[in-house]
Amino acid sequence: MIVNALTPTRSRRGDFHGYAVLGVQYQQPSGVQGWHCTAWNSKGPLHDYWVSKGKLYNASFHYLHPETESNNETGGHNSVDVRGVARDCPPQVAEAIQDALYDWEHEA
Repeated sequence: MIVNALTPTRSRRGDFHGYAVLGVQYQQPSGVQGWHCTAWNSKGPLHDYWVSKGKLYNASFHYLHPETESNNETGGHNSVDVRGVARDCPPQVAEAIQDALYDWEHEA
């Protein structure tokens, strides 16, 4: 499933359970929100997921800058190709991402 026309609304970074977690929240034109989250530590690879409604998904991310020649008329275009629930996500990575999102979504 491809989700188009994503607008970034905020970004956050923090350390959770031994992982650095970077998240950018996006909103769809319908109002539905999701996060592009990347988590890593010094011992392993980057883990990159789309998170929506509390679930982690495997996905490919496509970002086009609004000032590139091919995007002048549309103002840029962000999309995510969601490929299904991330069943292969290590539990400690999922916990770090979920705790990060909980904190970020409940900021005062």
